[in-house]
Amino acid sequence: MLVHSPSSVARSGAADALEWIIEHRGWIEARLLVHGALLFRGLPLSNAREFGRLAASLSDKLTGYTRGNSPRRRVSGSVYTSTDVGPAMVLPLHNELSYSANHPARVFLFCQTPARSGGQTPVADARRILQGLSPDVRARFAEKGVHYMQNLPRRPGRFRSHTWPRLFETDDPAEVDRICQELAIDTAWRADGTVRLTNTRTAEAIHPRTGETVWFNQAHIFHRRWSSEMRRVRRYGLAALFGLLEAGRALFQDVERYPHHALYGDGTEIGADIEDVRETLWREAVHVEWQRGDVLVLDNYLAAHGRMPYRGERHILAALGS
Repeated sequence: MLVHSPSSVARSGAADALEWIIEHRGWIEARLLVHGALLFRGLPLSNAREFGRLAASLSDKLTGYTRGNSPRRRVSGSVYTSTDVGPAMVLPLHNELSYSANHPARVFLFCQTPARSGGQTPVADARRILQGLSPDVRARFAEKGVHYMQNLPRRPGRFRSHTWPRLFETDDPAEVDRICQELAIDTAWRADGTVRLTNTRTAEAIHPRTGETVWFNQAHIFHRRWSSEMRRVRRYGLAALFGLLEAGRALFQDVERYPHHALYGDGTEIGADIEDVRETLWREAVHVEWQRGDVLVLDNYLAAHGRMPYRGERHILAALGS
């Protein structure tokens, strides 16, 4: 990851910052292909609209968040909250929407308010992640791919805040079917209004410009076992709770009705391989300590990102670019 503080615009206005970004777009894109992530510090941005204009200047088009697995809210235009997952939770490293056919090429993050403590954004090089995996694990994922399953209710429940109307930004099941058909996702509707989404994708991707092969999936996030992620960030109480939920589901719930799960593409369980993936991801992580006004630009193929637990208010905005 490269950190850059353009001194010529640090004390000017948002318009000057945008002009600087446009003038240096070639320089920015060239370095993104090398480093995968660029952190701009000291840009005079203050709100979602200014951030959205900056993100648009580095994209052919800003995109929406259709099929996004993490709950978030639209703030302005194509600018969203980065995630609405509670502050006690960790968001493991991932490439945005890598489980979907409509994944973005760029991810932009803007810090309006840094957390009082914690809340760092870990970033990792997807090329190094791929090389760091056990050869046997990498070979199995490369051969089989990943099969994703997700059950989404129509309305939120006590332990389920993510719903299909929120995910697809529509209340119309026919529109959900249409979107999913475009994205090569199978839908199955139940009488209670729940929809089951399934699709199979490769575990790796080839960068469209450099031709490099990268790790590019979210098997570890969809996988039903999450307690190890919470232990990794020393949230031992939540780890114990998740462990009990995992054990209960394994005993009493059909895997087809899990809120989410990931299998190998041939339908077999991933098993212990998932922990090798998680260990490799965290081993490669570099943590961004946010400062107000920071803008992090990620090549979504080359850089995975996440979020650490935090305390206090934290407002990070996100935009996705093609």
